[in-house]
Amino acid sequence: MSAIAIFGNRELGAALEVIADGKTGFLCHNLDEMIAAVERVHQLDRNTCRQHVLDNFGVAKMVDGYEEVYRQLLEKRFATTNGHNNSKFKIINSKFKTITGGKTAKMVKSL
Repeated sequence: MSAIAIFGNRELGAALEVIADGKTGFLCHNLDEMIAAVERVHQLDRNTCRQHVLDNFGVAKMVDGYEEVYRQLLEKRFATTNGHNNSKFKIINSKFKTITGGKTAKMVKSL
């Protein structure tokens, strides 16, 4: 985590998720706005940028996010299998939590 995108297009890509406008970078509508924003780069605080990355894209946060997506996919898949409720998912989810202690992110971070 040695760098952060400081300019991004509001309409393209993941800039809205990565940049906190005016705090960690500048969200712009076009190239002219990006060029103008270069004059304001000195307003950005390195420590604020770094903390933003750690808070939003650190190992624990990313693992928790992926785990939640997988949980939602499994829940959706097993929710109506053969017209039954999601009991299969509940069994899988409880086994997973038992194995990991519900702390997967902390386990991964310690590796």
